[in-house]
Amino acid sequence: MPLGNSSHTLVRALTDDWLLQIGQFRTKPISDVDLFLHSLSERLGPHVQAVDAERVAGLKHVELAAIQAWEAWTRGLPRAKKLELEFLLRLACTDQISKAIERVGLRVGCRRIFIVLYRRDHVRLEDHLRESGIKVYPTVVKPRLKALLKLYEVDREHLRVVKGLLGVRSGLDALPYCLAEISSLIHP
Repeated sequence: MPLGNSSHTLVRALTDDWLLQIGQFRTKPISDVDLFLHSLSERLGPHVQAVDAERVAGLKHVELAAIQAWEAWTRGLPRAKKLELEFLLRLACTDQISKAIERVGLRVGCRRIFIVLYRRDHVRLEDHLRESGIKVYPTVVKPRLKALLKLYEVDREHLRVVKGLLGVRSGLDALPYCLAEISSLIHP
C-alpha cells in the first residue's frame, strides 16, 4: 500500500514493520562506485541499492522489481543471498549479478540515480540521506523507450500485447509490466 508518493519518490508498507522507499535523485558525478555504494549501506543500513536511473523504465519499473525481490526473499525463493542483490537481479531481468550490474548498475560519472531502501523505521529516505550527509536532489528522468527496448531485449510485439492488455497507449506505460513479467519468468 503506497504511503507517501511524489513524482520522484514512493513509500510502500511491505508489512506492519517493513517499509520500501524509492527515490529518484540527481547527484554530483559518481567518481567511485564502490565507495558510493559502501557509503550508502554504511549510513542507511544493509538493505539499500542504487542504480542508474537512465537505464530503468521509471519509478513503476523500480517499484515492481523491488516488490518482486521482497516477495521472493520473504517466501524463501531468492536468486541472491542478499535482498539488495535480489532487487538488482529483478530490476535487470537476469539471474546473473555481473549482467545485472552491467545493465542497471551505477557507473563512474553517473548523475541520475534511483535509491531503493528496505527498512523497519518510518523515517523518510530524503531525511536519512540528509542526516547522513549524502547530497542528492530530487529529479525525474524520462525513460527512452527505444534504448530500453534494446537494453532489455524486449520484442515490440510483446510490448504491443501488454499495451493492449493494460489498455494504455504509451509503450513507456507498458514497459515496466513487460519487464516485471520477464523477471518473474527467470528461475534461479
